[in-house]
Amino acid sequence: MQKRTIAIASGIAATLITASVGAVLLFGGSGDGTSTSLTQAATTITTAPPTTTTAATTSSTTTTTTRPRPDHTIALDLPTAGGSLGKAARDLYAWLADPEGAPAPRMDPGLQAFLEGTRVSRDLDLAGEFASAALVDETKVAVVAAGEDVLLAVDEGGGWEIVGAKLASLGLDAWYGDPVRYVMIIGTDARPGYIERVFRGDSLHIVTSNIAEVSGAIVGIPRDSWVHAPYGNDKLTHVNATADSETLVQVVRDITGLPLEGYVVTGFQSFRRMVDDFGGVVVNVPFGMADPKSSAFLVAGEQTLWGQNALAFSRNRHIN
Repeated sequence: MQKRTIAIASGIAATLITASVGAVLLFGGSGDGTSTSLTQAATTITTAPPTTTTAATTSSTTTTTTRPRPDHTIALDLPTAGGSLGKAARDLYAWLADPEGAPAPRMDPGLQAFLEGTRVSRDLDLAGEFASAALVDETKVAVVAAGEDVLLAVDEGGGWEIVGAKLASLGLDAWYGDPVRYVMIIGTDARPGYIERVFRGDSLHIVTSNIAEVSGAIVGIPRDSWVHAPYGNDKLTHVNATADSETLVQVVRDITGLPLEGYVVTGFQSFRRMVDDFGGVVVNVPFGMADPKSSAFLVAGEQTLWGQNALAFSRNRHIN
């Protein structure tokens, strides 16, 4: 489960290309519903060695080790973040600033190994924002942007855990798990008011994010491909409705050989919401459109399309 949600979070942060197809993920909001300012004051480290004193008595010898006061401060300000998500981010910076005195936060073991030995060498004043999403199984994912830094977090019911990070403020490369991640995007033909994940998968894509190369890509799969499903041969588009999304993903794994780690399901309503949440998309409409079947009534030229028009443009297939 965690590997799947990490993959989805990685795709969101590394490429943000899921915005082009919409999703059930609803970005924005305050996470836990609490508006607060979270600041890690006087979180510091020092390279000076500790001071050790030894007191001798007639019966025993007592050794006391005193750590020197730290000398670097990290301030993390997320004015719109909910308490527990902000605390998870704050705890990570506190641990990086004072690894001897602050407990290690909840994080992916691979990330902890990547950060082992990292030290803060200057004062940092980080201010930023975050985006959160709820998956259909009630798992939550979040992306925290603080200055040049990016943190990925997952909450599977036991609290937020940091599962990936790009800590540019410390001069570190990004770590989001395996170098290349694969996520399936299933765009269904569900109209508003219907359960999106149980309809036909009419827009099928594999989203990849290559962390090492700071790049990503989308590969579309023809929806009418004839495939072998557990219940028999069928068009790929029908598998999502006849079986379920997990079965569709497994079929695509079988025919591509790619290690798809998870999936995101969308429909008409979620597509519109996603485009609107990202402030529209800039599209160069190649020619004037007047298609009543898709409701695509657009003039030619570069323009910003909001959710409804973006959906109409993407669905217009009655073209001379």
